[in-house]
Amino acid sequence: MTIKTTVLLSDQTYERAMELVQSGTYPHVSALVERALSVLLEAQDVHKARSLHLRGELIARAEAEFLDADLFQIEAGRMFSQLIANPWTV
Repeated sequence: MTIKTTVLLSDQTYERAMELVQSGTYPHVSALVERALSVLLEAQDVHKARSLHLRGELIARAEAEFLDADLFQIEAGRMFSQLIANPWTV
């Protein structure tokens, strides 16, 4: 199903999109916008899955009897620093 809509792009973004269309990378701007949205949604899904995994790991480590509280704080701090520095790869 195709639904027609209007997307407003800045002049600079439109020029870059047209360069990709003219180079043959995409057949038209709509295909480029659709692909860009697909990539963004996929990245968000990966980020959400990784965040849920990290949450589960932190909960498991926090509940473990053998885990020293100081070591947990250090490890959690390291993991959160990685997440903040690059949320798409943790």
